Amino acid sequence: MSPGQLQRMANRARVVTEDREVRDYQMRYLRYRWHETDRSLMISGRIPGADGATVWKALHRIATDSEADPETGEFERYQARCADALVRIASHSIAADSDVDRATIVVHADAATLLTGSGPAEIESGPTIAHSVLRRLACDSRLELVMDGSDGQPVGIGRRSRVVPGWLKRQLNHRDRGCRFPGCGRIRWTQAHHIIHWADGGRTDLDNLIMLCGFHHRFLHDRGWSIEWTGDDFVWRRPDGTIYRPTPGRLRGDVRARIVEPVLVAAGAGPP
Repeated sequence: MSPGQLQRMANRARVVTEDREVRDYQMRYLRYRWHETDRSLMISGRIPGADGATVWKALHRIATDSEADPETGEFERYQARCADALVRIASHSIAADSDVDRATIVVHADAATLLTGSGPAEIESGPTIAHSVLRRLACDSRLELVMDGSDGQPVGIGRRSRVVPGWLKRQLNHRDRGCRFPGCGRIRWTQAHHIIHWADGGRTDLDNLIMLCGFHHRFLHDRGWSIEWTGDDFVWRRPDGTIYRPTPGRLRGDVRARIVEPVLVAAGAGPP
């Protein structure tokens, strides 16, 4: 009997209870982050039972179906082919997604990069890529290429519509990277706001838009605050016209108890 056959017999003999299935399912996770130096997406995870078998089968089938290098006749190492398989699965998923605005890869590049073929481009919320990679993506990907002008500012749609189209909102997200209220920086559940309101003749252009979280968006519409763009930064004014300049906020009590007070105690400057 081969080692593989022996392992299969042992697997069949192992009793898996419902409680074990539940515990295994609750322990599932997938983590990913961009590596800061080599522009790679680092992935680790745990996918239990039948779900794990589904993922393995999809990756293994594509990886083992890969062709050999036509020049050397050799295959890439299996781990590399599995990485390629995951990219293929993700690419097909994006291509089939009916929500175009959320399933489009946005790449920013300046005019010189596109015209001369030199210089890098930047994937939104991702790494900088070489021009050759940009050309490859442009062949058969759901790709939106944003060409920045000499001042680095893409254009908008002017007075054609009050509604910010998906492509322009993606550019706004790329520029602001979250809520632009001083000291906020929330990156989720943000909204596009016209600095000069549409009803007052404001344009739906990037230089007349700002990204705000819902809480600070209400400051402008409900609480009498105002905002202006100076060409370099946004200036916020209170209802009385004074300029708002943020000061360091107080730490929440639980944060102070967990982080600050132990340090003070160790230094002999806090409560025992």
